[in-house]
Amino acid sequence: MRILGGINGSIAAFFIAAAVVAWKQAKTTYKIFFGTADGERRALQSEDGEYVFRVADAIDEALIAGR
Repeated sequence: MRILGGINGSIAAFFIAAAVVAWKQAKTTYKIFFGTADGERRALQSEDGEYVFRVADAIDEALIAGR
């Protein structure tokens, strides 16, 4: 029994190609959460990691300045 031969090989190649395409198109989502008395709340979500990190730094600076 061949794994990558004939029809079985075509099916395997199709699924491998589909997995590669899906992996290449997947995007990382960055999130900021706040902990409250009611639990965690998502404050921000974006695929732009640089933006989310800038917002997180600004929040940190504001919290430090307010102490």
